[in-house]
Amino acid sequence: MKRHNRRHLAWMWQGWLAVVILSLLLSCSGPRSVEGGTPGRLTCGSLTPSNLQITLFRVDSHEPIGFAITGEDGAFALYQPLAKGPLLLEPGTYRYTIESLSPEGVMVPVAMTSPQATPLQFTWTAEQTSLALLIP
Repeated sequence: MKRHNRRHLAWMWQGWLAVVILSLLLSCSGPRSVEGGTPGRLTCGSLTPSNLQITLFRVDSHEPIGFAITGEDGAFALYQPLAKGPLLLEPGTYRYTIESLSPEGVMVPVAMTSPQATPLQFTWTAEQTSLALLIP
């Protein structure tokens, strides 16, 4: 009987060890790629500034609902906070802030970096497929 119990315990430990190793492997697989949501382009006159972070807010809230980082041509795709997934806009009015991510980047007026003070806003309709944002 003792031999049977030892064998049973050995199998249990091997099973638990396999579960722990599998859990570690799955949780340590590195960051996952997230596809962006609503696409758009940011322009400043005739310029398409890169390396800017756009943060999006509902017009009646100071809580961010998403963000994007502009590429070389000012193009971007919207993501949910912490890049948890793509952000697909619903019809409505939104505010946005802009911040430069590089020291030699575009000088952004302080008001455009504050959710409370930003004058930047747009209205998104169900018919739109791409967002055109401007830095005045």
